[in-house]
Amino acid sequence: MGPIPLLTTLIAVASVILMFGGMNGLALPIFAVAAVIGCLGFAKPGNENPRNGRVLAGFAIAIAFLPVAKPFIDQLALQRREAIRARETAPLYKAFDTNAAALGQRLDAFASKYGQYPALGESGAALPMFNPDGSRLEINPADVPILPKDPFAPARVVRVAPVGNLGALIISVGQDGVPEMPLPQPVIDAQPNDPLAPFALIGRDVRTLTYDPTNGALGLGDLMAWHGRQGVTRDQAFNRLDDAWRDIDRLTPPPPPDAEYPGIPASEDDALTAMRLLEDKKYLAVVGAASRAVATRRPHPNFWGNEELFSADLNRGLALFQLGHPRAGADLLISYLVNRPNEPIAHYYLGVMLLMGGADAKLAARHFAAGFQLDPNSPIAPRSAAAFEAIERSTMPELPQPAYRTEIEQSRNASQTQQNQSFLGGN
Repeated sequence: MGPIPLLTTLIAVASVILMFGGMNGLALPIFAVAAVIGCLGFAKPGNENPRNGRVLAGFAIAIAFLPVAKPFIDQLALQRREAIRARETAPLYKAFDTNAAALGQRLDAFASKYGQYPALGESGAALPMFNPDGSRLEINPADVPILPKDPFAPARVVRVAPVGNLGALIISVGQDGVPEMPLPQPVIDAQPNDPLAPFALIGRDVRTLTYDPTNGALGLGDLMAWHGRQGVTRDQAFNRLDDAWRDIDRLTPPPPPDAEYPGIPASEDDALTAMRLLEDKKYLAVVGAASRAVATRRPHPNFWGNEELFSADLNRGLALFQLGHPRAGADLLISYLVNRPNEPIAHYYLGVMLLMGGADAKLAARHFAAGFQLDPNSPIAPRSAAAFEAIERSTMPELPQPAYRTEIEQSRNASQTQQNQSFLGGN
């Protein structure tokens, strides 16, 4: 055999080694070189045994072609696995759709009686619910819908995440059998409040947690069926939350290549985004960005020294107040004040939220006092002092109203005005 077939063989072996090393980008140019030299090997196979030289050259060209063909072979194998998986899971999807439709009717019956859809966890029990005045809603256990088994994980039941009285997500773990969607905590504040706030508090875009059986992926995310009241669609119910996450994505730099949480921006970037969104009064987006920052800040090397990271609790607490959730916001402000006890605005709004949540006025008065004593020159000091003096006179202080509640009232007033004008015009 001549040297040219041997050289072709060496190049072919090198291409296979590079393939196993993950350097697939070099497969095509190396194959081209091996093919050219291999063709020369056919022409000059050597004088001693030309037949063996040609066989070796042809074999080397075939070996060099393997790295080029591997992506196509892998794609065919993936398509075959997906086809097999689709046939295996088709009955499970059908069972889930059937169960979700039947469960939707029972959820409607519950909502008709209690005015809102229930939050049902993996135990199947209803999580606590509250009346418009903030008192706990007494639920007859017989009215709680019995959750069907999750077809994809028979040891579990499906879960239900409500959106107030608009409808509910019926959630299965889907093909991978792993729950991706954290069940939002139920609304605990008096109406009107934003029913999407609990979804923003999980700090993850609900759309990214959903498995789409048409996207060709195997087991990514949960399977979610939407059941809406009187034809309310999922897009209608979640439109504002989807817009909020688009605002977050627009303002937050993409994650660095070496991000500790793949695909998730740095925690300090999310915290800064929350601050900017608070200035723009986009409160639902504030809660989402700040909650994601909190979820990823704990292992941050500069957690204790980074003021923006600490501000996430303050900002989402203030945003929750504006969304009509003073009790949930108060919990976050308390968490913030544990580490930053000298922030006047946190003390003032904590006093406001405590009063709105039904706490003792004396407890709220202590925070109002701190709101002006810590910094008498702060912009919030006059309001803190006025609220403190009102409580000292045993009168209710004038409190700021949540933006969401104000918007609801304005919408109702505008609707009533329109009806009145229509009535007067008809007369």
